Amino acid sequence: MTATVVGADSRVVCMIEAVCVGCQLHALLMCAAGCFIYRMMARAVADAGGDMACPQVRQSGNIDAECQNAQKATQEEDKCPFFGKASRLKDELAHSHIWDIEDLDKARDELEGCRFYATRELLKDEVDLIICPYNYIFDPHVRKAMGIELMGCAVVIDEGHNIEDVCREAASLELSLPTVQTMATELKEMQKYFSGRNRVDNLTALICLFEGWLVGMSSRGAPAAGTTWRGLQGLGLLQEHVHAGGRSLEHLALAATSEAERLQEVLSEQRKQGWGAETLGTAVQLLRALSMLICVREQTVDDLRMHVGPTQGGSGGMGWALWCLNPARVFKPIAELCRCVILTSGTLSPMESFSGELGCRIPLRLEAPHIIPERQLLVQAVGELGELTYKTTNQPHFPTQLGRLLLQYCQRVPHGALCFLPSYSLMRTITTSWQGSGLWAELDQCKPIVMEPRGSANFEAAMEQFYSAVSEGINFKYENARAIFMVGIPCPSVNDPRVTHKK
Repeated sequence: MTATVVGADSRVVCMIEAVCVGCQLHALLMCAAGCFIYRMMARAVADAGGDMACPQVRQSGNIDAECQNAQKATQEEDKCPFFGKASRLKDELAHSHIWDIEDLDKARDELEGCRFYATRELLKDEVDLIICPYNYIFDPHVRKAMGIELMGCAVVIDEGHNIEDVCREAASLELSLPTVQTMATELKEMQKYFSGRNRVDNLTALICLFEGWLVGMSSRGAPAAGTTWRGLQGLGLLQEHVHAGGRSLEHLALAATSEAERLQEVLSEQRKQGWGAETLGTAVQLLRALSMLICVREQTVDDLRMHVGPTQGGSGGMGWALWCLNPARVFKPIAELCRCVILTSGTLSPMESFSGELGCRIPLRLEAPHIIPERQLLVQAVGELGELTYKTTNQPHFPTQLGRLLLQYCQRVPHGALCFLPSYSLMRTITTSWQGSGLWAELDQCKPIVMEPRGSANFEAAMEQFYSAVSEGINFKYENARAIFMVGIPCPSVNDPRVTHKK
């Protein structure tokens, strides 16, 4: 267990305005923070993303879209029954004693108010402790939308070893060509409806110029993997195209940003969050990325890469991306803004390279020994499967070899066991093979098998199934995990262009 403190001083406890705890395992951290909450006599807000949604949209595949549609519905039967009562729920929570997620659920059921919008309003001035996902702190767009102010706060980050990737992702953006084309088309339509102070002329002009440039670059017959430029080189290409149209990229981006942010406020005040909101949100993300590119200097030239080529997460079609390779671009400004930042993790070593990546000096460090005594822990490196690479794990014989090896151990180890695989796709390939060969039935007879679902919606049900199969519990302690199998390490692909440029 490692804990580090960035920018700490002896007055941190009495100078705290609020505590923001960013983590992935909110529920576990909520339990761990319980005694701290009560000592501070604070009300706590735990935001669990989609889990905060009301029952009307929780089962939807696109919660945001369904929520917006329910808010702007004109037919009474389609309107959201919870949104209009959010203020009642907020007032109830603001004047109540300390409460947790269960209390919040009970209050929502009684008052029929929207839990998400009620807690979001509480964030502004009623809360001393906020428990939230990483992006609520490190993504400026989300942080602004949620009204989270970090000045003078103490920020505690659990699972701190993830923070480098979190910061890089917060400063990166990827857009497919169809997304950019749709954005340009919708902005042209919005131009017809908004004028005067709320006009979007500069925003539309910039997005249309960007679309034209991206279409031109995509039609030049670039390599299959796409083309990547350093920050200043990419900026020069964009500037050249915009200047050819008689405009200045810097001035146009500044004016477009002002228009987009002003119109976002207007739509929010008018509760028209469905119409044009998604387009404006994407435009603001693009403008923020362009702003980073414009501000790049010679000393930070290696921080950013601009890429035109197949998109990483979509269908593989052409698109545009700005990749941040240096997490310090995001982490350092936040560390300077806060009273202090506390990172906790079991795997922060080596500390020197970690500190260098974040661009901050870490004056206070605590490295504790492992909680499990050595006499109770057996670690083995099993070489029967050979070198675990993408190529070897996709061999036809690999699932059978792995299944037989797990069966041997499970027949000898009592109670629960965990098996970690590096990807969902490999898990699907392996389990499909086991079910076809009969290995699944053999393993299931030895120990009931519970698979982690891909989405978070069914995770709780899967965990309840696991606990009922082994014993009572709330995590993987004691009998719940007497053996843990690590099948490979989920490292990024060496062929990923971001990994190549980071080297």
